[in-house]
Order: sequence, then C-alpha cells, then structure tokens
Amino acid sequence: MNRDLVLNPFLRVNFEGAEKILITAPKPHSGLQKLEISKSDDSNLFDLIADFAQTGLGFLNVEKDLSNRERELLCEREILIEPDKVQQKPLFACFLTDVDAHLTMSSILIHFS
Repeated sequence: MNRDLVLNPFLRVNFEGAEKILITAPKPHSGLQKLEISKSDDSNLFDLIADFAQTGLGFLNVEKDLSNRERELLCEREILIEPDKVQQKPLFACFLTDVDAHLTMSSILIHFS
C-alpha cells in the first residue's frame, strides 16, 4: 500500500447522533462513496475521526494515527487516496435565468471563489 496517502479533499463527515459517523467522498466515475462508522463496532476509528473532525482533518497523520486495517478501509472507500488521484473542483457557471423556474433561491447552493 502506498504510504503517501492523503485525505480526499472533498470528503464530508456527518455525525448521526452520538454513536455514528457517516463519511462520504466522491470517487470519479463511480459516484459517492459512503462509510458508516459506529462507536460500538469501531471505537478507535470513531474516536479518531470525531476528534479530528473537531480540530481539522488536515492534522490527521495517516501513517501514525491509523492502523493498517483502518488505512485499508479508508482506501477502499476513497477517503484516503494517492496524491496523484486528487481531483480538482470542476468549474461550472450558469446564469440564474437559465435555472428551472420551479427552483427557489433557498434551494440553490452557490459558492463564490
């Protein structure tokens, strides 16, 4: 396994109550990958992700903080990826007048850069 793994920059961590975490990350040509981690099934990984979600996942040291099993699990779901597989955000633009009329402004998510 490649030791120079990085976190998928587009991953999302969602807490589902106090006992479950759902991590989602896009995988090109395969769609959204999901991994549910429960405190009862995998307390070490749950606690680790919960801690780093608060302080910043960028502080996670893949080599030191994760076991081989945890690295393999996160690689299978494209949460950890090789640096050369990091995708760039796709550029997309449209005029709001071109958006379907039944959408409301509150249902549209807009990112400015």
